[in-house]
Amino acid sequence: MRANDAYFEIIADTLEGLEPSVRAQFLQRFFLAIAHVEIPENKAIALWDEVLARKTHLSERAESDVSMQTALVDVLISAGMIRVPVVLEYDDLKHLHRSAVTDPLTGLYNRRLFSETFDKELNRARRYTHPLSLVILDLHRFKEVNDKYGHPRGDEVLRAAAATLKRSLRTSDSAFRIGGDEFALLLPQTDSAQASALSRRVGVVFAEILRPLELTISVSMDHGVSTYPQDGEQRDQLIHVADERRYGAKQDNHRRLEAETPASPEAPARDRLGDSAKSAAKVPEPA
Repeated sequence: MRANDAYFEIIADTLEGLEPSVRAQFLQRFFLAIAHVEIPENKAIALWDEVLARKTHLSERAESDVSMQTALVDVLISAGMIRVPVVLEYDDLKHLHRSAVTDPLTGLYNRRLFSETFDKELNRARRYTHPLSLVILDLHRFKEVNDKYGHPRGDEVLRAAAATLKRSLRTSDSAFRIGGDEFALLLPQTDSAQASALSRRVGVVFAEILRPLELTISVSMDHGVSTYPQDGEQRDQLIHVADERRYGAKQDNHRRLEAETPASPEAPARDRLGDSAKSAAKVPEPA
């Protein structure tokens, strides 16, 4: 624990044992000394409680422990009490922001940032009359990997998918993890044909990155593409179209795999035996 963190923890422990009136006086002086903010005694305790609640909220969102000083400055800035962070270190602020917008397992941007970025890119596409393509992908047969090998190996497959997307995209493109095994790509100034070509390239790269895992299950990527403006002008419309096309691709993959899987030579015999047994077991209807 760094010195500043330890200091704030000692303050928190000390406050627990104080009477409310004494605690209010202490906190009033504490806020004045630490952040140069004058707060009435009758509001000091409520403000401290808000700091504690904010620390819990930020830690849950970042999925790691956020310091008391970070929570304190966040509360004071939100309340308009200070304009410049006088306590929060820049590295802490940068880490907090990064944690809030990225998926901890894959390092890709998360669903929250996907929505925000999509709206910004749509506005930019409208302003400059450029196409904008959305690709939604998921992992075909991913559940079978979890069932056969366990979730740690499934996590390796998800990280391989993320590495594939990072390797395949341009600097202007963005990749997001939006669900369990679902991913999204935003491709500015990219038409439908270009987005489809990129999606096929992603599939090839994914197969190469998966090879060292030596899976006996053939995991691949199903994808659906939609493009502004021909497929829709709103975010929800474009997501719906891409989802529908991804579902169609998934069905095509199922049919292709079934066609490629050779039928067992014993199956017809078993079927005939089963039909005979059913006939023998059938009870005749009364006349």
